[in-house]
Amino acid sequence: MSDFLESLDTPVQTTAFEEMMEIVARADELDRRIEKGETLLKSLKEARDAMMLKELPELMLKNGIDFLGLDNGRTLEVQEKVFISLPKEEDKRKAVLAFLENNKGGDLIKSKITVEDAPDSLKEVLQDKAIPFEAKKDVNTNSFVAWTKAVLGMKKGTIARLAVSDFPKEANLFIRREAVIK
Repeated sequence: MSDFLESLDTPVQTTAFEEMMEIVARADELDRRIEKGETLLKSLKEARDAMMLKELPELMLKNGIDFLGLDNGRTLEVQEKVFISLPKEEDKRKAVLAFLENNKGGDLIKSKITVEDAPDSLKEVLQDKAIPFEAKKDVNTNSFVAWTKAVLGMKKGTIARLAVSDFPKEANLFIRREAVIK
């Protein structure tokens, strides 16, 4: 009988099931902490964006400042970021391509012709001979942005030839003023 009483004082070894449950509980706690951390990170990023995309650019614009040397040796400047794209929808795409052609941006347009089982010939020859082919026009996004900055006069040494309102809405032109600390 005394062996039985001694066995009650001895800690019971955990089973594999209990060990797994403990690990699951720890994993759940880590998941909760990760979610909390992600929520905090998101709110910190939103607060920083408000400062860098709204508060600082507005304050600098209000005071006529584009560039500022800081006491800590760093600099603060306002940059204008241009976002523009060639739409995927064919009718919108045609409108933007026509705009480029009509505003001295035709050299940005790259034409690609895909011909199946046809000799190497020019596009006109293919049309004359009614050989089926697929023609596609495209614009490099980086070139499109650079061209847009130049025609809007946003690039050093350029004079504005167009206004933002001249661009077709299909191009999704967006200019964002952003404070940058270097």
